[in-house]
Amino acid sequence: MTALIPKNVELTEVIHWLLRAGLPELFRGKVRHTFGLPGHPDLLLQYASNRISIYDWVLSALVQDKGAVLTAMTVFWLTKILTTVPHHLVAYGSDIDAYLPEELRNNRELQTQALVVKKLQMIPVECIVRGFLTGSGLEAYLRDNGMLCGIQLPPGLHDGSKLPQPIFTPTTKAQVGHDEHLEAEDVIKEYPGIDALSLHVYTLIDEAAMERGFALADTKFEFGRENANGVFVLGDEVGTPDSSRLWNMDEWRTAVARQKAPQPHDKQFVREWGLSVGITNSLKEDNPQDVAFVHSVVVPASVLDDTTRIYREIASQMFDGMELEEFQKTEMGILV
Repeated sequence: MTALIPKNVELTEVIHWLLRAGLPELFRGKVRHTFGLPGHPDLLLQYASNRISIYDWVLSALVQDKGAVLTAMTVFWLTKILTTVPHHLVAYGSDIDAYLPEELRNNRELQTQALVVKKLQMIPVECIVRGFLTGSGLEAYLRDNGMLCGIQLPPGLHDGSKLPQPIFTPTTKAQVGHDEHLEAEDVIKEYPGIDALSLHVYTLIDEAAMERGFALADTKFEFGRENANGVFVLGDEVGTPDSSRLWNMDEWRTAVARQKAPQPHDKQFVREWGLSVGITNSLKEDNPQDVAFVHSVVVPASVLDDTTRIYREIASQMFDGMELEEFQKTEMGILV
């Protein structure tokens, strides 16, 4: 099953290039397209589009540089910070050309927004790790008397509270509709060690972010195996504004004194704009009127421009002040 994507943002020129070159499209998600690579049966090409989604709805607009930021940040975390963690990344930047048909080589959009990765048997669980309480975790905490995914948290916590230690709070992995919280104990029983690995990856990213003045409030990981009995391998995107909530620590200290969470450096302001125009969790993807409404909403240019700015700024912060194009040039071998 594929995500509900507005027609005007579903198939961009580069997707048509890939299809014309004979790459079979295996999956079309809210943001990513996954293709097979002829001649490389154990590898995939994952392309990060410039689409943006809120409340599980893909909006009818493209955000400049978004796919490139997601790709560059994933490359950064996997190659600079998570060097001891098994992951799916095989090639990035100019090195992806070695796996592509000749007519797709030297394509800057592909080099900046696509990765060659190992084909994995993915685990049907979103491995969420939280170091702070906010968002859906806070909602569950308040609703269920301090319980979150079967974990009893201390009383008196509020939006933005730092947890005594990071916790593993898995959810379902819905292709359409909303993810739902799972009992952590049940997931660990079915996939022994998945919690420890998730917490380890979280800690490595959080420590690196803290060195740069940010905290990883919460994040999502996805894992798979190369074979049924293999070790867990980290897949999908990692540490990006789409998969993670990153807070500036100075802003957090100010906000938490008022028992509030700070504004995250991600698409939260887009969600708030969406709420103001009626895009909410209450809309249903099986309701044609709801689908038609969301797909008809015009996203203001100012919202798109601010999204680009925020995504580029958080990437630059993680890259120690290096701008996106400089990272692409020096670390990904892309001629800018």
